[in-house]
Amino acid sequence: MQLDKHTKHKTRPKLLTILLSLILTISMITPIFTSQPLQVQAEDGGDMGAEDGGGGTGVYDGGPMSSRTGWIFYCIDLSNNQVTPTAATTSSGPITDKNGNSLPSSNISLTSRYGVTASNLDIGSDWGPPHTEGGEGRGDEVKDFMLSSGAGGQKKAYNLINRAFGQSYAEQWNNREVYLVFEPFYWYNALAGSGKQIGWYCMTSYKWGAFHKRLGCPETGMSYFKRYTNKVWPTCVKLDGSAETAALGYSPVSGAQTNTAMATKNVGAGIGIVWNDDNDAQSTCDESQNGTPSRPEDESTGVYKIVKSYRIRNLDTNVLTDSGTYVKPDSSPKISIEDESEYKLIAWKTSTTYKSDISSIKWESTVPAVHKQSGTTPTTIEMKAPETTLYLSGWENVSTTGLKEPLAKQAALMYNLLRKVDRTRSSDLPSVKLILQKK
Repeated sequence: MQLDKHTKHKTRPKLLTILLSLILTISMITPIFTSQPLQVQAEDGGDMGAEDGGGGTGVYDGGPMSSRTGWIFYCIDLSNNQVTPTAATTSSGPITDKNGNSLPSSNISLTSRYGVTASNLDIGSDWGPPHTEGGEGRGDEVKDFMLSSGAGGQKKAYNLINRAFGQSYAEQWNNREVYLVFEPFYWYNALAGSGKQIGWYCMTSYKWGAFHKRLGCPETGMSYFKRYTNKVWPTCVKLDGSAETAALGYSPVSGAQTNTAMATKNVGAGIGIVWNDDNDAQSTCDESQNGTPSRPEDESTGVYKIVKSYRIRNLDTNVLTDSGTYVKPDSSPKISIEDESEYKLIAWKTSTTYKSDISSIKWESTVPAVHKQSGTTPTTIEMKAPETTLYLSGWENVSTTGLKEPLAKQAALMYNLLRKVDRTRSSDLPSVKLILQKK
C-alpha cells in the first residue's frame, strides 16, 4: 500500500507538467492560424462586411474595399449618344489582388454602358473613390467637385474634358451641348452562385449585374457581399430623376438593386451625369423679329421647352383672334420671361407635361396641368424637375378702326374727354376720330 501511494504522488507532477506544456504549445500556435484571413460563410439573408470593414458577421479575404475602385468617364450628347472615347482611372493604386499581383487583362472590363472600352488606364484620381470605407456614397460630393472652380477660372469638369478629349468637347460642355458621364468600377475576389471562389475581376456595376447573373448568383446578391455588390456599388453614384436625365431616358433609383436592374442600361444605377449649371437666362423674346410672333431666340441649349401662344384682342368687341403658337424645344432651366414690343404678356405657367398644339384663344383651359409656377408679369424663373415646359400667353389689343394699343386707348380717352368738355359740339367728334386714325 505504501508503495502504491508513493507511485501516485510521483506521477501527478509529471502529468501536470505535460498538461502545462500542451497548453503553452497550443497558445503559441493559435495566433499563427488566427492571424490569417478566414473565409466565413454568413447565414442566409445575412450581410457580411467588406474585407477589413466593420458591421459584418466576419471577414472575407479579397472582399470589396473603397481602395479597390476607380472611374470611367466620357461625354454624351443630348440625344443620349456617346461622342467621345472612354477614359479610365483608378481611385488610388493599381488594379491588383491582395498580394499586389496585377489582374489578368481578360478579367478587367472598363467598358461604358454605351459599349465603348477604355484604351488606357491612369492611376489615381483627384476626386477620390466613389464610396467611403464604410460604404457611404460620394456621388453628390464628386459632382460638386466637378462643378467647382479649377485652373484658369474654368470648372474642373471643363479642365478634365479638355485634358482627356480636347477643347472642342470642353466648350460643348460649357454650352450644355454635351454632358460629362461617370461610371465607377470595382474589383474583388468574386464568388459564383455556389459560393465557390472564382478569382479576381474588375468592372462597373452595370457589368457586374450581368456577370453575377451569368454566375448564377441570387438576384439580390450573394449574402456575403450583397450590401456592397447590390447596394453600395449601384447607388453610391446614381441618378436622381432630374429633367436632364429623364430627357435622356434614365429612371432614378434608390435602395438595393437587383442584378437585372443593375444590368439595364437606362436604369440610373452606377452612373453620374454632370452638366454645366452656369448658363445665362434664356429670354422668351426674339428682338430680331421686331414684334412679329416667333419662337424664342436660340440663346441656350437644354431639355426644357418654351411654348409661346399669341392672340389679338379687339378692344371694341372683345373678340380674340389666334396668331399662332411657337415652340423652343431645348432651353436651359433659367428663363427670363419678358414683354414684347407688340404683344404684351398676359400670363405664364410651368407644367410637368409638354403639349405643342395650344390654342391661344383658349389658352387658359388648354395648358396642361400640373402647374408648378405661374404669374402675370415679367420675371426670371429657374425650372426644376419634374417641370418640363413653360407656357406663355401674350396679346395685342386693337380697335375696330384698326388702331393698335396704346394709340387706340389714346383715341378713346380723347373721345371721352371731348364729350365731357362740350357735349354741344358732338358733331365734331367724328372728325377727331378721323384725324387720330390717320396718325
